[in-house]
Parts: sequence; C-alpha cells; structure tokens
Amino acid sequence: MKRTLQTLCSAGLLLLFAVPCESQTFNPVTVNGFNTDVVAENSPAINFTDDILDGSNYVLYSVDYGNIYSTGTGLPNNGAVMNGSRSYQLAGYDQPNCMKLHSSTALTDSFELVTPASYASVSLLAFATEGSGSVNVTLKFTDGSTITSNGLPVSDWFFNSNPVISGFDRTGRTTDSPDYQFSEPRMYPIDIAVPCADQSKQLQRIIITSTAPSNVRVCIFAVSATEVINVSVTNFQDATCNGADNGQATALAIGGVGSYNYLWSTAPAQNGATVFGLAPGSYTVTATDADGCSATSNSFTISEPAVITGSQSVTICEGSELVVGNHTYTLAGTYTDTLHTPLGCDSILTTDLSLIPSPSVNAGTDLLICSGETINLSGSGAQSYTWNNGISDGTDFIPTASDTFIVTGTAANGCTDIDSVIVTVTSVDAQISVSGITLTASPVDANYIWISCADGQALSASGDTFTPTENGDYAVVVTDIFSGCSDTSACVSVSTVGLEALYTESVTIYPNPAQALIHFSGLSGNETIRFSDMTGKSLEISVNNASADISTLDAGVYFVSVRSASGRETIIRLVKD
Repeated sequence: MKRTLQTLCSAGLLLLFAVPCESQTFNPVTVNGFNTDVVAENSPAINFTDDILDGSNYVLYSVDYGNIYSTGTGLPNNGAVMNGSRSYQLAGYDQPNCMKLHSSTALTDSFELVTPASYASVSLLAFATEGSGSVNVTLKFTDGSTITSNGLPVSDWFFNSNPVISGFDRTGRTTDSPDYQFSEPRMYPIDIAVPCADQSKQLQRIIITSTAPSNVRVCIFAVSATEVINVSVTNFQDATCNGADNGQATALAIGGVGSYNYLWSTAPAQNGATVFGLAPGSYTVTATDADGCSATSNSFTISEPAVITGSQSVTICEGSELVVGNHTYTLAGTYTDTLHTPLGCDSILTTDLSLIPSPSVNAGTDLLICSGETINLSGSGAQSYTWNNGISDGTDFIPTASDTFIVTGTAANGCTDIDSVIVTVTSVDAQISVSGITLTASPVDANYIWISCADGQALSASGDTFTPTENGDYAVVVTDIFSGCSDTSACVSVSTVGLEALYTESVTIYPNPAQALIHFSGLSGNETIRFSDMTGKSLEISVNNASADISTLDAGVYFVSVRSASGRETIIRLVKD
C-alpha cells in the first residue's frame, strides 16, 4: 500500500520526509565511524543486519524489504532523507549504518570526516530507544582545538515532536514481523552550532558520548552541516556618466544561519541586499547571519565613462544661424556648449563658426499693369535665380491675376537671399446698356469715348451716356482713370431713331417687356391699334378691353401703332421676352 506524504510545518505535524520549518540549509557530510548494521534490506532480517536497536529485538528495514511484506513503507532504498532545508544521506544498508552507543558496547565513539571542511553548524540524525536520552558532542578541528556541547537531547523513536523523518516502521530481527506502523518510528535532528570564531577552522572529527540512562540506546544515522556564511556581489552596474553617482550593486549571502543583514562600505553606510546611488570607487559588503557571524565580500569597483568631448568647424552664410543645443549663433567665433547624451550624460562640444557673404537680391520694383499685358521679371544681385509660381527669370509671361512673385537668388558661394515684387493686374470690362435709343456705358469713374462701329471713328460724345441721332452700330472705349487701362465694349445696334419723335406718353403699354398679356392705358375706345415687327410687317394681334395676348410672338422688339379718330398716331416700342 502507498501513502501520500506531506509537510505541515504550520500545523506542527511532520510525517515521512517532513522537516522543521527553518532557514538553515543542511547538506550531507561524508564520514566514517558507523559501528553496526541495523537496517534490513532483504529477508530474512537476521541475515542482513548485525545488531538490534532495543530490548525487543527490533531493527529497521528498507522499502525493498517492505515490498516483500507489502508494508508500503520503509527507509528510502537510496538512503536519501531530504525535504525543505535539510538533507541527510544514510550509509548503505549492506554495511554499518548506525553509530550505536549503549552501556553494553561503548558509550563513546566518533565520526571522522572524509574531507575536513569549515561549517557554521553540524546536525546529527538520530533517535534513542527504550526512552529518550542525551549526548555530549565534541567537535575537533584540524588545528587540534575543540568545542563541546553537553547534554544535547535525543528523543525516543516513538511519539516525539519535530522529527526529520517518520513512519518508516520496524521489524523483528529474528521473526521478520513488521509492525505496519505508518507514523512511527521517528528520527530527529541534533544541531550543534559552531561559534563564529571557529567557523574558519577545518572540522576533522565528531566525538559523541552518550549520557543517557544505562537501558537507553542511542543510534546516530547521518551527519549534515551548514556551510559557513559567505557573501558575494552577484551583479553591479557602473555609473552611466562621468562624475555621476547612480551606480548600483546586489549582494547574495549563503550559508550560516539566515536571515541576513547587509552592510555596505558606502558613505554613509547602506543596508539591504541591493544598494543604489554609488559614485565611482571601490566597495565591499559585509553580511551577518542570525547567529551574528559575518563575512565580507571581495572588493568591487564602480567605474565611470570618460568625459565625452567633440569639436566641429561650421561655415554658414551671413544672415543664417547655427543652433547648438539650446543656443543659437549668428556671428563668427568659437563656442563651447554642454550637451546631453541619450543617457543624460554631459558632453562638451566646441564649435568654430565662420561666415561667408550672402548676396543682396533685388526682384525689381512693384508693377501696375493692365489685364493681358506681357511683363518680364528679372532678379539681380546673385548668380542664379529661381522664381515661385513656375515663372523663369527674364522670360516674358502674362499674369492672369494680381500676385506677389518671390525670387531666390544664389551666389557663387552657395549663399542665398530672397526678394519679392508685387504685380497688380487691373481689368476693365466695358459694357453698354440700352434704354430706348439712349446708350449708357459702365463701369463708372472712367473716361469714355463713343465710336461708330461702321468705321471705328470717335464720336463727339464723351460722357457715360450717348443718344445717337441716326440708326447704326455703336461701341464705347472705357478707360480707368486710376490705372489708365481701357477696354472696348461690344457693338450695340440702334434702329429706332426718328420713331422716337412719334412717341407720346398719352398712351402706354404695361408690362413692357412682357411675355404674354399686355395692357393699354390712356385709350378712349375709338383708337385703331396695329402690331408690326422690325421689318414693318403687320401682325394679327387682337385687342380686347384694352388688353392683348402676345404669347404667340417670338422674343424680340415689336412696334405698336395707336391711331386716334382724329388721325393722331402714337408708336410704342414693345419688347417680347
């Protein structure tokens, strides 16, 4: 049968492979000096053991032995007893594996370390039978010195607390009769602390004397020990900049009895496993364990990078500027600036600044031109010129609208200058409006010359209105009084001169122009009304109740003759939309 083994430190319950909850780390120490074999690795037990453990002829057995009798337990076949911070190695089960101390044999015996070494503490894995006992333990070092711890308790193998391992059962040496115990027997630690002053010495021998009552047997199964405290700097970071105090380091202490306190050789002193703000220099760290034993690390050095320096020679054009860090320079000279690298370090940059002449570019005077006029823009004062708006230097073009033209001139040394010229384009749009036979020119605030389209000759009229005295085609030349720009209107035809003398205001038509129905005012009722077109052709239009429908007429100009009973005729010009 198999069992689930657990460690329950907080509850105080420790089963097979359970250990006390502590911060020391015990590792096996190889020794000679076991004086009897009390573990049966096979059956019959009497053939695989040398001695009994108590007055009832019991011995211990391994898992292999337990499998023969289906106990589901036993000491580990490999002899490894470990869990948490404690680890022990039992001697082989086919050889002496217990130091047994009893009045019937010997009350004192010793272990000899195969390899002498320095330790902070030593632990014996043991139990007593026929009741609890005690021992005196003397640690002897290679220099001949010793330390002794007297009256160390050894708990009975049944029912006592804080075992390292338990529940491995026992069997009769001559009867091969396991007890099938699943929580007993138990082995316990006997810990001997090495004083700080002796931890640098090499432990050579462990002398053990039983001081238990005569019927009590003490059996010791293994030796483990804790390394002396040691500390090292596992990681450190140099200062990032020259003169900076941002180095840091991390220490790691091992061995001894934890926990650890750290003291760094900084000014002021710092504590903790990691320190910050280290200036360039050499440092050590001292770690102290819970027993007050200490160790100091090797010295380590926080380094700093060299001062970052640089220089540059820069040539710029007069009127330009050079920006270095937070400074702007426009004059020749030598300048020193402190800059910062991406890591925040200061760097010293020396700049020799020289100036070369810049050209003085002239784009010319501003221009006031008429729409459609050709101009030519040329820069001066440099070697080559580039204009905006896609024009070429010294090339004719016609501006389409007022604009500012900018030229960049480049000298032979590569320096540039800019200038601009404003070109104002004035546009005149001559128009004629007609009212009867009177012609009116626009725009206003101008000079006007009326011309006959037939021969282009100027007429005597010079105002913005003109009333021709004969039929014909006429136009007007309008000249802006500010810019002097002019425009000639389209020709306008006049064909009703002479008919106007027959017009009277006694009879009128409204609306005029009209699209459909027109009305007469001033009629007596006895008039004869006739409609004709521009050629004099009569049109069939009826007038009823002083109204007439002209919707059938095409758009154009028509004449309406109104003749009274006395023979007086009025001719009215009618416009059909």
